[in-house]
Amino acid sequence: MSNHRRRLGRLFRQLAWIGFSVPALWLGMVSDVTGQVFFGKNKVQYTAFDWQVMETEHFRIYFYTEEAEIAQLAARIAEDAYRPLAAKFNHEVSRKVPLIIYSASAYFIETNVVPGLLPESVAGFTEFLKGRVVVPFHGSYADFAHVIRHELVHVFQMSTLEAVTTRYGNVPFGLPPLWFTEGLAEFWSTDWDTRADMIVKDMVLNDRLLGIEDLWQVQGTFFMYKLGQSLCWFIDSTYGPDKLTRIYENWARGRRFDEVLALTLGEDIGTVSRKWRYALKKRFYPEIAELGLPKMEAEQLTHSGYNMKGVPIRWDDGTGPREWLVFMANRMGYTGIYLKPRRASSRGVRTLVKGERSSRFESLYFLQSGIDATDDGLVVFAAKSKERDVINIYDLNAGRVVHRFSHQSLVGIRSPRFSHDGSRVVFTGIRKNGYADLYVLTVATGEFTPLTDDLYYDIDPAFSLDDSSIYFVSDRGADGIGGAHNLFRLELASGSIEQLTSGPYQDATPEPTEAGVYFGSDREGSFNLFLLDTLGRLTRQSTYVTGAFDPRLAPDGRHLVFTGYQDMSYQLYQMELLSEPAVVATAAPEPARSAWQPKRIDTSYVRTTVEYDTDYSFDVAQSNIGYDPVFGSIGGFQAVMSDILGNKAYYFLLTNTANTKDQLLSSFNFGVTYVNRERRLNWGLGAYH
Repeated sequence: MSNHRRRLGRLFRQLAWIGFSVPALWLGMVSDVTGQVFFGKNKVQYTAFDWQVMETEHFRIYFYTEEAEIAQLAARIAEDAYRPLAAKFNHEVSRKVPLIIYSASAYFIETNVVPGLLPESVAGFTEFLKGRVVVPFHGSYADFAHVIRHELVHVFQMSTLEAVTTRYGNVPFGLPPLWFTEGLAEFWSTDWDTRADMIVKDMVLNDRLLGIEDLWQVQGTFFMYKLGQSLCWFIDSTYGPDKLTRIYENWARGRRFDEVLALTLGEDIGTVSRKWRYALKKRFYPEIAELGLPKMEAEQLTHSGYNMKGVPIRWDDGTGPREWLVFMANRMGYTGIYLKPRRASSRGVRTLVKGERSSRFESLYFLQSGIDATDDGLVVFAAKSKERDVINIYDLNAGRVVHRFSHQSLVGIRSPRFSHDGSRVVFTGIRKNGYADLYVLTVATGEFTPLTDDLYYDIDPAFSLDDSSIYFVSDRGADGIGGAHNLFRLELASGSIEQLTSGPYQDATPEPTEAGVYFGSDREGSFNLFLLDTLGRLTRQSTYVTGAFDPRLAPDGRHLVFTGYQDMSYQLYQMELLSEPAVVATAAPEPARSAWQPKRIDTSYVRTTVEYDTDYSFDVAQSNIGYDPVFGSIGGFQAVMSDILGNKAYYFLLTNTANTKDQLLSSFNFGVTYVNRERRLNWGLGAYH
């Protein structure tokens, strides 16, 4: 192999982009994955980590001591994913892949692997300059496995393209379009699920489906990921499962991606696009005959921006008790908490909290967390504030936050809800080891009490009507290892947990009422609202073809307020309770007999586990030499060298501006700078001549 080809191969890697992943945060469609940033202009390293390195057959896994169990899970997931991907690509990655694990999103956004601020919607990324994969654990094992597999597809994509480029010695064009790279990463890392179905179905039924030539319009959003996944599924099922791999094998045979695609599939990209869109119409059009759309069959309460997590209350604002709606919304690129009259005809909206504009409310977790409110005018929500999350209680009567609670051992807080007497708050708390468990906060004393303590993903808690138990959602059922979430009830007195629903479904956001527990679920094929009544019957409350979520019973007892999805947007709606809802099951589903346990890496496959020792390598190195008949020879060299975690870096500069031979030694200019970003105080020093 010539040096020229080797240089071209290295050049291709230097042109590579950073592959962001949003599959775990499916609501990431709200903003461009690389565009939206939050409060602050600098990245702060609040936490010092004791980094360790675990070496397996194909990976070097970087983790800190507290997340050792998460690292073992990551090692097993990565090794199990490597061999199938190597077979699909017909390629072996020539070096061990650096896999950097963080146990919480709060730590993940502090990473120095990339210099910029990471948006909330990023669930992981692959940095191709050094081939580093960086993934946080958000609490869900299934999502964690999905993101690791997704990022490993990116590793194989770039390694395969580098090998092809090096082999043929030319770079005919840049990288593949993002719909293909991200779509293939989704297609080969997860199954087609109800969320993906909802996104694509909505675009088809509302005549918003883009052709391949127009996918640049949604570049970087969740729409692009799922449309790309659908396209890869279509290519695989229509043209043959070998064609996706052959696109890489034919890489050097075309001058543009559409030429390579046409050469591989035997049809031009316009024909592929028309056939794909036609196939989706044939698949989804029949559903509209039996199901409906939220805008046609419910009252729409909000209209601008993205609105969700509506909480109806009956509050006296000084003019008498009226029904109001407290909700979260993303408007003008920022998230906030708002208040409006519940009447559909009323458009007056009051801003309560402005998120992402100050250190008190750096993030309101619009994509991940719910809120709650009481008839007394108290609103509870979680927000990131510097190094950890805080529970905030806002008083509508005072017009400000009156209480703030945080705990030293809790990094993250999600979906707080009041008890019915207002004295306690139940929520999901995330510790440094990555566990997402249930906690209760006593408002009067500020005391935090843990309710669960295990690897299972316990979310969406709510007090029962008598405050004696907690309804919540968890993956602790038998189907949870595959990502299923079911309803559970925890008795506070005994600590016992009872499973209420089961099956490979996505049950979510329970709302306990006198009639039973309302909740959202995809158990009928689309996301809709269900009721598990006091007799154990499961009844369907809505029949929307796109999606309905987050049911909350209105104070009048006759309406459900919910989040509906249609026209590529989330809005708040209300519907009247059905007098005779359809019975899905005559009794509560049979609870699973046993919970699952994740598989950890076998110690025989672990080569070493040692403390992290700074491992430097070059990021960029370039030089040039020139000669001018007047000014003489000029030239220089510059390089950047950093460690694998991006915490420490050296910057080198060397030039010469001599006009004559006599000036050669005296005209050398050099500089070296060292920067340390390991701790909160970033510092550096340099020397130059």
